[in-house]
Amino acid sequence: MSRAAALIRAVPALSSTGLLRRHRLGEAGWGDLVAALADDPLLLLSVWSDGPEVHALFLDEAGQPLVASTAIERQRYQALSPARPGAVLNERILRDLWGHEAMGARDLRPWLDHGAWGLTAPRAARPGPAIYPPEPIEFAAVAGRERAGGVLRIDGPARSEAPEPPWMAAVSVAGGRVLAVEPRLGFAHRGIDSLLSGRPVGAAVRLAGRIDAGSSVTHALALARAIEDVAGFSEAGSGELASRRDALLELERCAGHLHALGRLAASLGAAALAEDFAEALEGLRATCADGWDHRLLYDTISPGDAAPAMPSLGAHAAAWRTGWARLARRFDASLSGALCGLARLAPSEARDHGVLGVAGRASGQAFDARRLGGRQLGAALSCGDALARARLRLDEIGASLDRLDPQAGLRPAGQATLPLKPAFAGIGGEGLGVAEGPDGPVWAWVRLEAGLVASVWFAEPSLPLWSALPGLLAGLPGERLSPAIASLSAAITAADR
Repeated sequence: MSRAAALIRAVPALSSTGLLRRHRLGEAGWGDLVAALADDPLLLLSVWSDGPEVHALFLDEAGQPLVASTAIERQRYQALSPARPGAVLNERILRDLWGHEAMGARDLRPWLDHGAWGLTAPRAARPGPAIYPPEPIEFAAVAGRERAGGVLRIDGPARSEAPEPPWMAAVSVAGGRVLAVEPRLGFAHRGIDSLLSGRPVGAAVRLAGRIDAGSSVTHALALARAIEDVAGFSEAGSGELASRRDALLELERCAGHLHALGRLAASLGAAALAEDFAEALEGLRATCADGWDHRLLYDTISPGDAAPAMPSLGAHAAAWRTGWARLARRFDASLSGALCGLARLAPSEARDHGVLGVAGRASGQAFDARRLGGRQLGAALSCGDALARARLRLDEIGASLDRLDPQAGLRPAGQATLPLKPAFAGIGGEGLGVAEGPDGPVWAWVRLEAGLVASVWFAEPSLPLWSALPGLLAGLPGERLSPAIASLSAAITAADR
C-alpha cells in the first residue's frame, strides 16, 4: 500500500472525471507527500504548472493515474526531485517557462532556455527581460576526470550539420571508457503548449499531432481523449470508433519500431540490415499515404471521431508479416551478441526516473496504456538491456500486424455506426487522456473554458529516458555510446516540444 497515494487521496478530489482524479494539497500536505515519497513505490510521471499551481502526475500500483496539486507561493514550491530524480528535468523546465523555483531541488540550471529567448520566464504573468549577453551552457563538473587523465568533449547535432533534431552532450572519457555523459536538450523547443492555448478543440488536436512526426496519432489521440474526458464521452461505447483509432495506433507503432530498429542496426554498422528496415518502413508509410492522404497519419484524429478505416488493410498486414519475420530472424542472428548486456536500465532506475513504454517494460515496469482499454498483453521483462528493448520492439511489430488483420479483432470499415459526436462548444472543465505510442504512453491534461483550450500539458515517455540516460552510459567503452543511445530511441522533438 502506497502511503504517498493515501496522503493524496485523503484530500477530496477537485476534478473527478472518467480518468482524472486531481487533489489539491496545502503547503504542509505537499511537504508530507515529498517526505513520504522517499521510501514509497508511487511512480512519478511528470510535473508541470498552469501558472498559479504546480501539478504532479503519479501512477499507482493498480496502474491508475493520480494528480496532486499545490499552490505556488512567492514563485516557489517544494521540490520533488530529492525523492524522485526523474523530476529534475521537469523542475528545470518549470523554472525556464514560468520562473517557478523548486525549493531544495537537485538541479536548477536552465534546460530549455539557452539565452536566445527575448524574455525570461515567458509564460509567467510578468516575464523578465532577457539576459545579455547570454550565459554559456553550463555542464556539471565530473569528479576525478583530470586525475584519471580523461578528456571532455562536446558532442551532438547542435554542433554539426547533421540532419537530426539538435541536442548536445558533455562526454567525459578516460582510458577509453565513459566516466560521465550529460545530455542537453531544448534546442527544438517550439512552445507548443503555449500555442495550443486559446484554440478550439479540433484545431488544438491537429496541432498536437505535429509535436513529433513519429507519434502524430499518439499525441493527437491523447489530447482528444482528454477533451472527451471533459465532455463525459468515451470511445469504449463505440466498437467502430475504438477500432479505427486502434488501427491507426498500431500502424504508427509498427512505423516507430521499424525506424528505431533501423537506426539501431545502422549504429552497429549493419548497413544492409538498416537499409532493409528503411525499405519496410517506406512501404508502410506509402500505404498510409494511399489510405489516409499522409505518410505520417496527420489529421486522422479529432475529438469524438477518427478517420475512416482502410478496408484492404488486412491484405497489407499479411504481406508485411512475411517481411517482418525475415527481418526479425536476420536481426536476431546478426546483432543479438552485440546488444546483450549493453546499456542495462535496472528496474530501480526505471522507477526512479518514471520510465515506461518499451524501455520500461524491458526493465520491469509492466504498465501499458492499452491495458486500460482491456487489452491482454505479455509480462514485463527485467533484464533491461538493449537486446531486451530490441526484442520487445520486434515482438510488438508482430502483435500489431496481428491486430491489423481483420480476422484477429479489428473491425473492417462500415461494420458499425459511429455514435453522435459530443457537443464541445461552450464546455469547460478538466480532463486527462492517454495513448500508448511506439515509445510509451503520452498523457495529456487539459483545461477547457467556453469550449477553448485554456491550459494543456503533455507527459512524454521520452523525457524520462533522457533523465535516465547518464546512468546507462557511465562505464561503457566509448565506441559503444552510439548503439546504447540508439537502443533507447528517445525522441528529441517530443521532449523539447
